[in-house]
Order: sequence, then structure tokens, then C-alpha cells
Amino acid sequence: MTSPAEDRQAQSISVTPGALDALQKTQSWVQFLGIASIVIACLAGLALVIGALALPPGSKMFNKLVIGGIVIFVVSVLYAIFWLKYSGALKRLSDDGSVTREALDGALTQQRRLWLFQGILFIFVLIAIGLQLAGMLVAWA
Repeated sequence: MTSPAEDRQAQSISVTPGALDALQKTQSWVQFLGIASIVIACLAGLALVIGALALPPGSKMFNKLVIGGIVIFVVSVLYAIFWLKYSGALKRLSDDGSVTREALDGALTQQRRLWLFQGILFIFVLIAIGLQLAGMLVAWA
């Protein structure tokens, strides 16, 4: 029977010290971005509540504020989830001093999910800008 430490050693893979150092240094920034996303979500929620109380319901400004505030809140919460999951995966990557396949696969999977979310969000922003420009052109015509 092998001990848990021996099992981890058997599963450990070779990663260059430079690569591991870069991933470890990345973890603190990724965690910061996750926490910053939570702060942004809270500020968006606060602005949404204050604005909703200050504006008459049903007005155009009220509707824009509610829609914009909800979008910013939801996107910020999603960003926080992706950033913090990636941060946790990076932290687990070298918790015990050796890098396991499972930990590396987990970190890379979280990174792929983060960039997939970023790519999807980017496409939505491009579509929204395109629709806004098209609406402006129609309004000017």
C-alpha cells in the first residue's frame, strides 16, 4: 500500500521552474481580478438600486438604467466566478510542491473556460456595437 504522498509523487509531472513560477505569479493577479469583479458587481447593484429609487418608473432613463445595471451585474458576477475558479486551480497546481497531471489539467481547463467566456462576451459586444451603429445610420437617414 502506498501513502498519499507517494501517490502524488507518482502522478507528478515535470514542469520547468520558470513555467511554474509564471503560473504561481499569475495566481495572485487572477485572484485580484476575481475580487475586483465582485466589487464591480456590488457597485453595479448599488447604482441600480439608487438609480431605480431616484428615477420615475417607466421612463426611458429608468429602463436603460435597469437593463444596463442588470447586464453589468450579471457579467461581473460571471467574471468573478471564472476568475476565482481559475485562481483556485492555479493555487492547487503547486500546493504541495509537486505538479500533478490532475492539477495541471484542472488549471488549463479553467483557463480555457475563462477565455471561452471572454470570447463569447466579445462577440456579443461586437454585435451590440454593430446594432447600435446600424440604428444610428437608420436614424440619420
